[in-house]
Formats: sequence, C-alpha cells, structure tokens
Amino acid sequence: MRLLDVQALFNNACRKSVVEAFETKMDQAACMLEAVFGGCLLPRSPGCPFSQALFGTRCSMTTVLARIRRKSLTFLRQPWFVQVWFVPVWILLGISKALIFTVSFRRLAPRLGHRTDIAPWVPLLTPKQEQRAWMIGRLVRMTARYTPWVSNCFPQAVAARALLGLYNVPYILYFGLQRDVQDSTGMKAHAWVVAGRVPVTGGQSFMQFTVVGCFVASSLVDVAAP
Repeated sequence: MRLLDVQALFNNACRKSVVEAFETKMDQAACMLEAVFGGCLLPRSPGCPFSQALFGTRCSMTTVLARIRRKSLTFLRQPWFVQVWFVPVWILLGISKALIFTVSFRRLAPRLGHRTDIAPWVPLLTPKQEQRAWMIGRLVRMTARYTPWVSNCFPQAVAARALLGLYNVPYILYFGLQRDVQDSTGMKAHAWVVAGRVPVTGGQSFMQFTVVGCFVASSLVDVAAP
C-alpha cells in the first residue's frame, strides 16, 4: 500500500472519530436538556439519537459543514432586525421557558401586562407600529425553531410581549382553552399575542380557543378600563 493511501486512510479515520465524538457530546447535551425541560428536543422515534435526528443518518464532516454554510447564508439573507435580535431573543426564549417552569403564574402575570376583562377588540396601530409588530412576530417564530428546548406558545408570547413593550407597540396577550378532541375530559391551553391586525405569535386563534384571560399593554389601560 502506498504512503499516500495510508495517509488518506488515516485522515478519514481521524475525521470519522471527530464526527463521532462531536455527535456523542451533542447526544449527551441533548439528554441533559431533555431531562431539565422535559420532552424531546426534536421529534424522533424512540432510541434515535439527537444527532441522527438533527443531521439525518451518519454523515460526514463535509455534509455537516455544508449544512452549516447553507443555514448561515439563509440567516444572512434575513432582515437586519432579525440578525441583530436573533441571539438576544434566543436567550430570552430560554429565560421565559425557565420562568414558566420555576415561577408561579400569579407572580409572572404582572410582567405580562395589565390584566383586564376579556377584550373583544384589538388595538389599532400606525403603519410603522404594524410593520414593527410583523417583524417581531417573524423574529420570535423563527428563533423558536432553533432552540434546543421546546419554545411553544407561552415562551413565544412572553418574548413577543417583551419586544413589543420595548418598542412601545400596543398589544394584547390572550390565554385560551379548547376541549381536547382526543380526551373528552381534557383541555388544551394556548397563548397568543395580537397587535392591531398582526397575529404576532400563536396564529389566528380566536376561532379555535375560548378566551379566558387577557393582558394589555400599559398604554391601553385607559381603553380597557370598564
């Protein structure tokens, strides 16, 4: 066997060991996060490692780097607002998730806005505020797809509320319930944020869920007062 062939085999073996070590560490970190936050970080069959669910079947370092490059190019094509706020919102979603698990709703509620009666209306926005609300919704929903924990409706609503408050965009945060069709004795809960005509997070939920709670921005307190 030629020296070049031996060197090529050695290099391939090194790459394989690096990939296997990387995937092992990723699987260990995923197990720890799943134990802390509960549930699966990625939908996958029982016994399927996290790395295999993320990258597919066993793949080479070249494939991993190609996917990272593709994701990076996609990120760079996003609006500047999304690029600037992506990492802070990623952290904010994690903080929101932790607060939801560790702090009672009674203590968390004052941070969501002014609690009021169920509001059968949504606030009107200026075109600039509406554009900002649309961008915040896009940012939060996109970032939530890249957290290693499950960033469902509630953490997204908390993060959206924080950004809307920061930019002085009037909002209403709704909590709703829906009967679980798969369990006649169970209920499904949902949280969504609306700003003007923009469904910031949680989608168009008024036709699916019965509103049971409502929190409005401080600028809407006088309007919401009976």
